Amino acid sequence: MRIYHGHTTKRSNKDIYIYIETTEDILKGNSNKGQSISPPPHQASNAQAGIEALKDSYDDFLYVSKAFANCSINSLIATARIYGLDPAPIKGARVLELGSSCGGNIIPQALYYAEATFTGIDLSSVQIKHGNELIESMGLMNI
Repeated sequence: MRIYHGHTTKRSNKDIYIYIETTEDILKGNSNKGQSISPPPHQASNAQAGIEALKDSYDDFLYVSKAFANCSINSLIATARIYGLDPAPIKGARVLELGSSCGGNIIPQALYYAEATFTGIDLSSVQIKHGNELIESMGLMNI
């Protein structure tokens, strides 16, 4: 088998033709496939504006935040054991919840499992502020 790199060549019946282009070839415009890559323009992205609009929409509407039974630590430990796993002990555990809203799911677990540390992350600064107010009013130190 012959491999031809960076240029085309005549192929015989016995040769297997594989054409390999490097990124450098494509960037320099030396592509025989008609491909080219141009660097992105140095302008503000429309995607970033969309992200900001989405973020603002979470701040505009406070959605319901509640505890989910299937996310409770007891439920997760039981499920792990059913499947033959040996879950880590809760003492000293660190729990991360993404999309925690104002803490409706994570705050009750922090109350129940004082020996663990909980961190909640949410896109909405309004939801986070509301959750932090709840946490402070309860005197929780592990979240």
